[in-house]
Amino acid sequence: MSANQQPGSATPEASRVYGALPFPRVTPELLRLVRSGRVFSLQQTMRPTMPQWEAQPKYSLTPALTHAASAEIMRPPVTGAFERIEHSGHSGTHIDALCHVGCMHAGTAYLHGEVPAGAVESPQGFTGLGAEHFPPIVVRGILLDVPAIKGCERLPDRYEITVADIQECERRQGVAVEPGTAVLIRSGFESLWDSDPERYMLQSAGPLLAGARYLAEQGCILTGADTANYEVVNFPDLPAHMFLIYERGIPIVENLRLSELAASGSYEFLFIALPIAFAGSTGSSLHPIAIT
Repeated sequence: MSANQQPGSATPEASRVYGALPFPRVTPELLRLVRSGRVFSLQQTMRPTMPQWEAQPKYSLTPALTHAASAEIMRPPVTGAFERIEHSGHSGTHIDALCHVGCMHAGTAYLHGEVPAGAVESPQGFTGLGAEHFPPIVVRGILLDVPAIKGCERLPDRYEITVADIQECERRQGVAVEPGTAVLIRSGFESLWDSDPERYMLQSAGPLLAGARYLAEQGCILTGADTANYEVVNFPDLPAHMFLIYERGIPIVENLRLSELAASGSYEFLFIALPIAFAGSTGSSLHPIAIT
């Protein structure tokens, strides 16, 4: 269902577990993607100084028990420690749940699958379409390294990655967006994660609606980027988010770490990501990996 359609015309495919995501299954075709056995972590380290939207709760870690104080509750010689961690479901490397973005029709906000947002919102979070419904994600992944085809280390500020750019990456990097594929897009803005967080947050490059539509039409079931917003920063509009999440049920992964994978020249791989089952959350922390 598009932003210009009325509710009532679209339903999720019965074979899918959560939006576009399938039931997890390791197939011989997926195993054939593993050639060298090298594992790449695609997660950024979470810390209080990491780039983050002002509207979101900041990441914080507070020790709650120290080893020195643990003798009060533990029997010597053993000691222990633990902490309290607070953060948004959209802090650091994370995946957007299907309740994260919706579309307004006739004064009512609808989520993916024609679900009225008000019917599943509660003071304890969402009672439907939350992050706890993510399956384990084990799929074919491809990397589209856009700076590589442009001959630069990082795309210009607020550069729109076009369909032509995506197709040129496919051609020159020897991969294709096919049904069942996770598509990871490198813009090069990862290089600003520590050095210039404000520019990282407010000036990042990415696709817009045309690019998102092309990926979906080719069969992409998950997409992500090395930026905080996935699509080119276009506030207050989020056309790619609304199309991918609301209309097609395609989750988005943001703040990926893709430079090491790109440097290896690995453009096709086994992609594994395990969202945390935060009940009712609009997003989940994520540690995705690529196995080449």
